[in-house]
Amino acid sequence: MWNNEKWFSVFMFFIGLAGFYGSIRLPVAERFTLGPGAMPLIYSSGVVICAILIWVLAPSRKDASFKNVLGRPGRYGLIFLILNFVLGFIVYMVGFAIGLILFCFLALFFTKGWRPYRALLFSVAWSLAIYILFTIFLDVPFLKGAIFEK
Repeated sequence: MWNNEKWFSVFMFFIGLAGFYGSIRLPVAERFTLGPGAMPLIYSSGVVICAILIWVLAPSRKDASFKNVLGRPGRYGLIFLILNFVLGFIVYMVGFAIGLILFCFLALFFTKGWRPYRALLFSVAWSLAIYILFTIFLDVPFLKGAIFEK
């Protein structure tokens, strides 16, 4: 019996396969460090493993219905899915740091019900911590976006 969890696991399995396809086209190792294809490969394998686990462990009590997707838990999942597509577009337009601030703010505001100033403060703090960790300590530059490139 197909329920929403099984449909979700099939969708995530194909997302993981797309990640595999994209990551094998990039070098996995460069000199003495990981290449640009290493982390997408690791994340894609995690997504595929989680999709298989969801497929195996999903209870077959409820039938699949669009009403369940629009219910309370499904609504949050749809918001995150839409926000991920928006994040992908925003990152290429304004850069990763600003895109991450907008993604965190919208996710906290719409799914958790945080007040706007609290969500914005946490989003800026989170993005600043990610920026310091990757750009300053690990020397991994963030994508600047089409608007800020020269």
